[in-house]
Amino acid sequence: MIFESAQLECTDHSHLGQLLTYASGLDPVTIVWIAAHFTEEHRAALDWLNKITDESFRFFGLEVELWRIGDLPAAPKFNIVSKQTTGHARSPRPRARLTTPSSPRHG
Repeated sequence: MIFESAQLECTDHSHLGQLLTYASGLDPVTIVWIAAHFTEEHRAALDWLNKITDESFRFFGLEVELWRIGDLPAAPKFNIVSKQTTGHARSPRPRARLTTPSSPRHG
């Protein structure tokens, strides 16, 4: 399942909370957060989520720009600001899973 949220301004806590709420009901899920600009704290939050969850949860942050070449219509250009890295090189410790309402909690 892929869930995408577009934000036409700088990232904010409200959108981050919405993304986490939607992710909690899906397994597996890829979350794509698109915004004009990511604050450092929101980029770090996505990186942290990718670090502590297993591979069934993937969080991406994309900044969008509009580019125009000559008289052609403007086209979007997406810049990746956060993504899941492959393998377990990110963290040597066991990774936690986000739990869904039907999943048991890990403690």
